[in-house]
This record gives sequence, C-alpha cells and structure tokens, in this order.
Amino acid sequence: EWMERCPLARYRAWLQDQGVMTQEAMEEMLTGLDRELDADLEWARNSPFPGREEVVTDIYRERK
Repeated sequence: EWMERCPLARYRAWLQDQGVMTQEAMEEMLTGLDRELDADLEWARNSPFPGREEVVTDIYRERK
C-alpha cells in the first residue's frame, strides 16, 4: 500500500508519463548517483575524525 502512495515512485511515474524522462534515462541517472554516493562514503570512511574543537563549528549561523 505504501508504494502506491510513495512520493518518489509517483514522481518517477509522472516524469515517465509526461515524457520528461525515459526508464533508461532514469536508470542511468540512478546508477550514476549510486556510484557518486559510494565514492563519497568511501572518502568519508577513509577521512580522519575531526578534532574536538571542530565539533561545534559550522552549526550555528553568526548574527549580523
């Protein structure tokens, strides 16, 4: 039942119904995204953990 209401699946079907994207183009795009995510995960896993002083940086926006 959820898959019938899944917004991603519905949008994918809409794109194909409207002729915006073919099934093959969608699969090619998703394959490329998978490769990119795998490379990013590998980079993150091989990166050193940040130091303690960096734990709270870039969390809050500075006031003007």
